[in-house]
Amino acid sequence: MKKITPFAMLLIAIFSFKFLNAQQTIILNPVQDAYFLSFGGGQGGNAMLKFDISSIPVGASINSVTLEVYVSDTANAMFLGPQLGNMIFKNLNVQGWLESDSAALYDPSSPMAPIFTDSTFQLANFGDSIGWASSVDISPILLRDYNASNNFCTIYMKDPDDMTCCGAFGPGFTPFLGNLQDSIVIGNSIGGADQIVFYPREYSNGMLIPKLVINYDLGLEISEIMYNPPEAGTDSLEFIEIYNNGASSVDVTNYTLTGVTYTFPNVSINSGQYYVIAVNSVAFNNVFGFLPDGQFGGGLNNNGEAIKLLDAMGNIVDTVFFDDAGVWPSGASAGQPDGGGSSLILCDVNSDNNIGGNWSKCVFQTGAIINGFEVLASPGSANFCCPTLTSTDVQTACDSLLWIDGNTYYTTNNTATFTLKNATNCDSTVTLNLTINTGVISPQTLTLCNGDSILLGGSMQTSSGVYYDSLTTFTGCDSIVSTNLTIDSAITSSQSYYICYGTSIFCGGGWVTSGGICNDTLVSTNGCDSVVINNIYFFPQIDVSLIVSNDTILSNQTGATYQWIDCNSGNAYIIGAINQLYIATVNGDYAVEITFNGCIDTSACISVTGVGIYENNSLSSVSIFPNPANNVININLGEANATFNFALTSIDGKVVFVANNIVNKNTAIDISSYSKGVYFLKINNESDYKVFKVIKQ
Repeated sequence: MKKITPFAMLLIAIFSFKFLNAQQTIILNPVQDAYFLSFGGGQGGNAMLKFDISSIPVGASINSVTLEVYVSDTANAMFLGPQLGNMIFKNLNVQGWLESDSAALYDPSSPMAPIFTDSTFQLANFGDSIGWASSVDISPILLRDYNASNNFCTIYMKDPDDMTCCGAFGPGFTPFLGNLQDSIVIGNSIGGADQIVFYPREYSNGMLIPKLVINYDLGLEISEIMYNPPEAGTDSLEFIEIYNNGASSVDVTNYTLTGVTYTFPNVSINSGQYYVIAVNSVAFNNVFGFLPDGQFGGGLNNNGEAIKLLDAMGNIVDTVFFDDAGVWPSGASAGQPDGGGSSLILCDVNSDNNIGGNWSKCVFQTGAIINGFEVLASPGSANFCCPTLTSTDVQTACDSLLWIDGNTYYTTNNTATFTLKNATNCDSTVTLNLTINTGVISPQTLTLCNGDSILLGGSMQTSSGVYYDSLTTFTGCDSIVSTNLTIDSAITSSQSYYICYGTSIFCGGGWVTSGGICNDTLVSTNGCDSVVINNIYFFPQIDVSLIVSNDTILSNQTGATYQWIDCNSGNAYIIGAINQLYIATVNGDYAVEITFNGCIDTSACISVTGVGIYENNSLSSVSIFPNPANNVININLGEANATFNFALTSIDGKVVFVANNIVNKNTAIDISSYSKGVYFLKINNESDYKVFKVIKQ
C-alpha cells in the first residue's frame, strides 16, 4: 500500500465462490484501501476498504457479511498494552473515491468534508490477538449499496475511543511503521498502546490480505421431480419444478440444468413463482392441462442422479441428488414415485432439499390413469405432504371380531394394521389393539354308532344333528358349545371317481381298471361299520393318432390342449406350438402331448419329410381366397375330381364349420359371425387332404 494523502489504490478485485447446496458464499478482496491519521481529541487512525460487489447476482438474499483481516500487531513497538477493543464499521456513501483524494474529504471531524459516511454501523470486539480477526455481521452496510444497485461498497473503519494521535507530527505521518506498503493502522498507541495493524491488499502474501465474506442465496430450489412416471417404455411425463423461495425476482437467463439438457431463455423467476420444465411438452399438457415453461433434452435416471442448477457463469445455485432407495421415498407400487405414478415433492421449501427425508411422494390426484396407475403430481403448485397419521383401535370382544380390514380375528392381536385414505388422499394407519375373551369349552364333534345316545342340549340325543349348550365364563362372555353329532349306521354312502383311461384305482380290495361300481366296508374310529359305494368312471381314451401331409401334422383329437414335441431334440417342447395343427419348419420326427379332461397322453413320434417339397397330390390345385378375409372364404377345387369334406377349426381346436360330400367346384363359407383370429380349413377326399391357415379380420 502506498500512502498518498493518505490513500493507496489497487486496480484488480480478487474474489472466489463457495457453495453449500442452495446457499452460496462469495469472498471478495478489496479493490482499493487506504488509511489516514486525523488529529484532535478522540481521533486517530481511520481506514477504508472498497469492494467490487457487482459479482453478487441480482435477486440474492444476503444472509450474512463479515470482514476478515489478518492482524499483524495489536500494540505499538514501544508500549505493549491492551488491544484495540471496539470498532465502528460504517458504510461510506461514496462510489467514486480515489486513493489520491484528500483525507479531509472523508474525516468526519473535518469541516472540509462535503461527503459524510452513511449512518449504518456495527460495534464489535475486533483484533483481540494476532492472526485472523472476523467482524460481526455487517450485512446492513453491504445492503446499503447492494439494494441501490451500486457496483462498489466501501467499509469505513474507526476506533471510537482513540486518544489524540501523534501530537506534533504532521498530517499523514505514521510514527511506528517504517514500511508503509505492508500495514494499515487503526487507532493510536500514544499513552495506551491502543491500535491494531493489519495487512493491506498490496501485501506480498496474497493469502493474508483482507477479505469480505458474503453468504447469500438466490432462493431458487428444485422442489418437485417426476423421474419415473408410470408409462411403459419411453418416459414422456418426466419434469422438474424450480421454486423461487427468495424475496426477490431472479434473472435466470442462460442458467442451465445438469442431469438433463436445458438452458434457460431470457426469463426471470419472481418471488413465490414456480418454473416447470418437462421432457415432452405435449404429453405434459395432455395430463396436467397446461404447457410447461420449457422442454429439456435427455432424461432422468430411474435409479437416481444429481440435478444441478447452474448460473450463467457455471456456478452451482442448487443441487439435488435424488435416489430410489435409502431415506428417499421409493417403490414401484401404486402411488409410489419409482413407476407407481407419483412425483417426488419437497415438503418444506425452507428445508434442505438434498436430504431425502425432507421429500415425500405426491398425493395430489390428477385423474389421469396411465398403465393402470393414477398420475399423482402438482407441478407449478404448492407442495402438500401428508402428515404422519396414526391411531389405535382398542377392542374387546367375545370369541371373535370382524375388523375394518375385513378379517375376523379369533385371538388377541396388537399388530394388525389397516391404512385408510382421508379426503386429501393421505394415508392414516390404524393399529388394532384387540383382546379376545373365550369360553372354556370349545366346539366339538362326536360320532356314535346307531342305537347309542348322549345328553346334549338338555336331553338324550339318538339322531345326528348339531346341538348347543350355553355356558358363561368369568369374563362375562357366553360360551356356546356346539356339538356336531353324527350317528353312524350300517347304511351306505357313495362317492364317484373319474379316472384317466389306462390307469387304475384301488377299490373293493383290488385294483380296478374299468368303469363300474365297487364297495368298500370301513370301520370308523368308534367301531361302527360303514359301507361306501364307489362309482368308478373312466374318461375315454385320448386319440393320439396323427395325420401328416408334407410339412403339416394334424392331431385327430379335438377339443383338447396341445404341446408339440421335437423328438430329435430330446423330446423338447416346441415353444409356441400349442395348436391342433403343427406346420414343421424342418424335416424330422415330431409328437404331440395332448391334455384332455385333465388326462395327458403323448402320441408316437411321426416323421415329417415334406418340408420344402412342392405338394403333389390330388388337392394341389385347390385354393382359397381371399385370405385374410372379413366375411366369406371362397374355395376353388380347381382340377380335383372327387367328393370333398370341409372342416374349419379355431386355433384352440374347436370345430366351427363342417360340410361333407361336396362336389361343387366353388364353395363359399360365411365367416362373418366368427371372432377375429387364426383358423385352419381342412379339405380332404378319400385319398388326400390339405390344410389352409385362414386369418379372420
